[in-house]
Amino acid sequence: MFLRKQTLKAIPVLFLVVTLALLGGCGRQTAGPDNTPTPSEQPRQQIEPLPEKRAEIAGVQVTTGGGSVRDGVINLARFTIPGGTFNYTPGTLASPDGRWIAFSATDRGTQGLWAMALDGSGGSLLARVGEKEHEAGTLLLELLGWTGDNRVVFTRQGTQPDGPHKGERGISLMTAQPDGGEPQEVCWLPVPNGMVHQVKLLPDKESVFVHLTGALWRIDITNGRRTLIKDGLPIYDGLFIPRLSPDGGYYVYELYEPRQRGIYILDTESGEEKALAPSGATWNFYPRISPDGRHVVYYAAPLKTGKTGPGIEDYDLIPMEDGPASVAAGAELVTAGGRKVAGLSVQSEKIGDIAWAANGKSLAFVSGRIIKERSTGGALDFPQIEWRSLWVADLGGHTSKLATLPAGTAGNIQLLRVGPGGREVLYQVFGEENTLWLAREGREPVQVMPQTGWDATYPVPVYGEDVFLSRRVGEQDY
Repeated sequence: MFLRKQTLKAIPVLFLVVTLALLGGCGRQTAGPDNTPTPSEQPRQQIEPLPEKRAEIAGVQVTTGGGSVRDGVINLARFTIPGGTFNYTPGTLASPDGRWIAFSATDRGTQGLWAMALDGSGGSLLARVGEKEHEAGTLLLELLGWTGDNRVVFTRQGTQPDGPHKGERGISLMTAQPDGGEPQEVCWLPVPNGMVHQVKLLPDKESVFVHLTGALWRIDITNGRRTLIKDGLPIYDGLFIPRLSPDGGYYVYELYEPRQRGIYILDTESGEEKALAPSGATWNFYPRISPDGRHVVYYAAPLKTGKTGPGIEDYDLIPMEDGPASVAAGAELVTAGGRKVAGLSVQSEKIGDIAWAANGKSLAFVSGRIIKERSTGGALDFPQIEWRSLWVADLGGHTSKLATLPAGTAGNIQLLRVGPGGREVLYQVFGEENTLWLAREGREPVQVMPQTGWDATYPVPVYGEDVFLSRRVGEQDY
C-alpha cells in the first residue's frame, strides 16, 4: 500500500458549488475603521442571478448561473459527477486568474483529476487512476494547487503502471494546462521503501516540499531539480511530523533522542538543524508556526514536584496513545530565531488548543481545570477537563479574557478561527454531540446554527471570515 498517513482529511462531497460575493459579501461588519458605512450599509442595487446554462464536460455535469441571490452572493457554477464523490482539500481549487477550478474525485471505483472553467466553456480530465490500482491502493493522485501562470500541479504517487517509470515506485510531479493537453512530468522522485507523509506546494517559491519516511526534499518546479534537504530523520512509528513555515524557509519538529530532546528548527536552504526549545526543566511539544512565519508557539509542561526527568512520566502533562494531549500548564512564544517573546499561562488552570489568528498578530487558547483524574491510567483514559475561559494574547504577551465559556463545556475543543483583531473566536466542542459556537468580546458565547452532528474534520478549512463544515444528513450524504 502506498497510501500515506495524513492529518489533513479530504472532505467527501457529492457535488461542488462555487459562489461569488458581490457588494461586500455577506456584510458582517457594521462600520469601517473611520466609522464610514461599510458596503453592507450602503444602498444595494438589484442583483439578478446569472443565466442558467447546462452542459456535460468530460463526464462532469456542469450548471453555470441560476439559483437565487442571497446577501449579495450569486451562484457561478455547480459540478456534479453522478455516483461520484469529490475529495476537497483546502487551498487547491481556484486558479490564480479566477477562471478555473481543479478537483479530484472518485467515480465508479476509480480516481480522476479534472480542471473546469467556471463559466462552463470548457474543461478536461487531466489524469485518472485505473480501477485495479485504485482498489489495491498502489497508486493515487494528489492535487497540490496551481502555479502562478495557471498550470495545475499534481502528483501520481505509487507504483507507476505506465510511462517512463513503469513498474517503479515513487512520486511523479506533474503540471498540466487546464484546457487540456498532455500533462508534463516535472520531476521523478523514487520512493522504493517507506511512505509519503506530506507533499506541499508553495507557489510563491515555485517549489514543492516532500516529507518521505526519514527524509525531506525540495523540488524546483521551474527546472525539475530535486534537492535533499535532510535525511536520517526519525520515524517514531509515523508520528514524526515536521511543520513547514509559510515561506518554505524552515521546518520545526520534535526530537526524542538520547542527546536531542525538544523542538528543533531546520533551515531548508543550508540543511542546518539547531535547537529551538530543548526540553529539560520543561517538556516542550507541539510547535505551531504563525501564519507569517515569524513566530512559533509551543506547549511547555514543567517537571512534577520531586522529579528530575527526562522521561515523559516526570512531567506535568497528559500522555495519550500517540503523544501528549494538547494541554499543559503553559506555553511559550518565541521568534523563529529562538528569541523568547512571552510566556502564556492562567493561574491554577491548564491551557489548551492554541490557535493563531490569520494575520499572525494574535492567538487564542482555552483554559480550564481537571475535574476528574484518570481512572485506569490507560493511554485512552483521558482525564475530564472543564473548560472555563477563552483567552486572546498578542505578540507582546498581553493576555485578556475574551469570554467565559458556558458551564459544562468539557471534552475535546477545537478553535476554528480567530478574528484578525482577536475579538471573536469560532470554536467546536466535541462530545456526545458536536456543536459549533461563536465567542465575541464582551458577550456570552452563542451556539451557531443550533443543530448537532457536525463532522470532526481537522483542520477545518477557513476562508476569510468563513469556515467550511460538513454535516451528515443521511446514511451517506453530506
